[in-house]
Amino acid sequence: MSPRIAGASLAVAGLLTGIGAGFLVGRETAPRTPDRGSVPVNAAPRNAPAADAADADLVAALRREIGELRAREVRLKLAALGARRPRRPADATDGRPDTGPAVAGAGPTPARPDSPEALLEALRKAFGAQDGPAQAWLRALVEQGLRDGSLPAVTVAAWLAGETDPGLLDALTESLAAGAEPAPEMVSALLDAAERGAGDANRLAAMQVINAQGEISPDALARLSALAEKDSSPEVRMEAINALTRCFEDPSSAQRDAVAELLLRTARGDPLPRLRAEAVMALNAAGLAARESEALLDVLRSDRDEDVRATAAGVLPSLSGIPREARLSAMEQAYASESSPMVRRMLLSSIVQTGGPATEALLRRLRPVDNAFLQDIDDYLGILGSGVTDGAEIEMRKAGLGQDASLPGSDR
Repeated sequence: MSPRIAGASLAVAGLLTGIGAGFLVGRETAPRTPDRGSVPVNAAPRNAPAADAADADLVAALRREIGELRAREVRLKLAALGARRPRRPADATDGRPDTGPAVAGAGPTPARPDSPEALLEALRKAFGAQDGPAQAWLRALVEQGLRDGSLPAVTVAAWLAGETDPGLLDALTESLAAGAEPAPEMVSALLDAAERGAGDANRLAAMQVINAQGEISPDALARLSALAEKDSSPEVRMEAINALTRCFEDPSSAQRDAVAELLLRTARGDPLPRLRAEAVMALNAAGLAARESEALLDVLRSDRDEDVRATAAGVLPSLSGIPREARLSAMEQAYASESSPMVRRMLLSSIVQTGGPATEALLRRLRPVDNAFLQDIDDYLGILGSGVTDGAEIEMRKAGLGQDASLPGSDR
């Protein structure tokens, strides 16, 4: 989701205003499934709550509170509505099983009124929404509660840590990422859950929320380091690695050297290629010193996986810890010994991105190495010969030449 959290922040006020307005004018159209991150404005009440006078009063109150954007009151009324859980009518067509009355021994134990499951079920009952729209409602209400302070972020973090429904977990993750202000106590609660061995999906969600935060405290960085190195889930480790790069934003960070050392160990020796590649990319954000830059050159020369070598080749232009001439020399040697076409192509691009007066002569020396790349080298030489020196502009023109070659009648 990293990584990676999908979706932008909900425009909660506008969405909920539209919802309230739709209900208050008595709109009676069928529910529709919203786009990701949106809330349906035309979901009409079912007949089931209206059959009970108390429920009907609650639904009417819900409409008023939603129209006034009072997220806390909405949640309280949803919790009250969900706590009774009356038997659904026999003609209900939403495909969900009858939960039965809330009587001892008759049906499953009701969800706690303050749980996201209870709120979601109450939304279904009150407004007849299917899972997608109901989750969008829940996401909007939770995010609004986080923004107006009526719902503590640590409460939602606790929900996220224990949630087993994938749809609800996604809704809570997006709500926290979009609506919660950066807070050390929330990050600490999420790390607590990850360290206690919550499910893989919950630990991943926790890392995604932490990644969406701003500044991360030194204590949290130290705890993230342990997860990045030792967690059993590769996805969790990747998200933790991404979060660790925050320490590189502060040159005076006391955690910088320890994090860089962890990433170097991962880049050089982790058994999983994707984690080695992730560590290489994370190190690229560090403003690397000479020792760390040399380590990435070692990865380029010796890693057994071509994706990792290609990743290392791609970061070479930004390795400021090594003089440009030394980087170009290392790339020339790597190109000559490389067996992977993918890595060779990345090396050619990195040579051009690195630039300098020696670039054209280097490219000409590489022409005899591999006939498969003669056209690519000649393309680059032609662009450089036209006076273009900006790396991004060179790659854009090169991409345009590749598109021209695919046209009918092209002699390339």
